Amino acid sequence: MNQQYKLFIQCNRKQYVGAKVAEYTFRKNSTSKEFDIEIMMDDQYPQLYQREGQFHLREGKRVVWRNDLQSFTPTRFLPPKLMGYKGIAIVIDPDVFAICDCMELFKKDMKGKAIWARKVVDPKRGDYWASSVMLLDCSQLKHWRWDEDIQAMFDLKKDYRKWMSLEYEDQSTIGELEEEWNHYDKLNEKTKFMHNTSRVTQPWKTGLPIDFSYSHKKYKPSFGARIKRFFLKSDTYDNKPHQGTYLQHPDPKQEEYFFNMLAQTISAGMLSPQIIRQEIESGNIRKDTFEILGSSFS
Repeated sequence: MNQQYKLFIQCNRKQYVGAKVAEYTFRKNSTSKEFDIEIMMDDQYPQLYQREGQFHLREGKRVVWRNDLQSFTPTRFLPPKLMGYKGIAIVIDPDVFAICDCMELFKKDMKGKAIWARKVVDPKRGDYWASSVMLLDCSQLKHWRWDEDIQAMFDLKKDYRKWMSLEYEDQSTIGELEEEWNHYDKLNEKTKFMHNTSRVTQPWKTGLPIDFSYSHKKYKPSFGARIKRFFLKSDTYDNKPHQGTYLQHPDPKQEEYFFNMLAQTISAGMLSPQIIRQEIESGNIRKDTFEILGSSFS
């Protein structure tokens, strides 16, 4: 029997355009018909979406849940259930774009591991697994009971941060992906999946009002973080909405890449100019999108 492969893209309404462009890049860069793609919209899952305003456990504290820019993140643990605990899944954030053929990752020798993810070395927070891109052997993840885990998080029994960092997993079942499979705001000759993970500089958001909250955790910010806080004119380390705006991405190549891919996504019929206009009016993508794309798309 053929192996089942499926790519899952986490998403919400604020990141729909990014997710569709991501989907396009995965289709564009692979000639394989062996894998399917599913965009998981958080509003499809009332167990999570209807929690707006409720308390959940985060870094040991009670924090209010908001359906904000990253409200989709718990859905990254849904794929094994959605696949009936069979087959191989890749799950990504909606701001992750394929630069290579994803079948290279699907067919990776998993060496008996259940999960492959990038390990981030962070001297302040401590090393952790970045679950924003994961390769999953769903047959080994039958202990992922998503509905129960969501309930436990809102019952203050399961910590969001530990869950996202894979701290509840048997660490011997996790393999370490090379960072180029989850390349944080890098686009170079090594990049396989580019991840515009710095929310404040996502290329399709530039100039819009900030609509997310940083972690409430109090730790000493880096010099770069202090610069961001200055420009945002807000305390970057509370759990309050910011008053500033999204900044321009520091790498022009990544902005150019995104809008080239957006243009191709529209040309391929996966997004329409009407949807782009609606997303601009909703404040989900930057106001000058059509100016960047050119008059042929308006």
